[in-house]
Amino acid sequence: MLAPAEKNLRPRPPARRGGKWYLAAYWLCLVLLTHWPNPFPMRGEPQHLDKLVHFTLYCVLAGLAAATFTKAGSPSTAWRLLGVLLLAAAFGLIDEATQPFTQRDFDWWDWLADCLGAATGVLALCAWRRSHQRC
Repeated sequence: MLAPAEKNLRPRPPARRGGKWYLAAYWLCLVLLTHWPNPFPMRGEPQHLDKLVHFTLYCVLAGLAAATFTKAGSPSTAWRLLGVLLLAAAFGLIDEATQPFTQRDFDWWDWLADCLGAATGVLALCAWRRSHQRC
């Protein structure tokens, strides 16, 4: 058994400070933004900008989720990353399906942008971890 002074000398793993709270707050903001009544009535919104917004929002969502729920170098990391991708795709579909209740439109292209953004977010996290030798 270690003496009390020796216990404090053991290295501690880096703490994930508030990752789940950041993810929850971001997710809540995402839901509010995508269900806000359409600011561009009569389909006057810029279509390509809308897809870029969807792509970016889900890129950040999946990146935050992957960073929160995966540990670099863990044997289960690949399965967890796949789970993050599947959950982001499912949430994107649910998000699109519930938008007509708030005078917005369901759009398959928005969902595709969501899925591509989520995949990019996960791949960006993996690339960042690999470049920092933390995978």
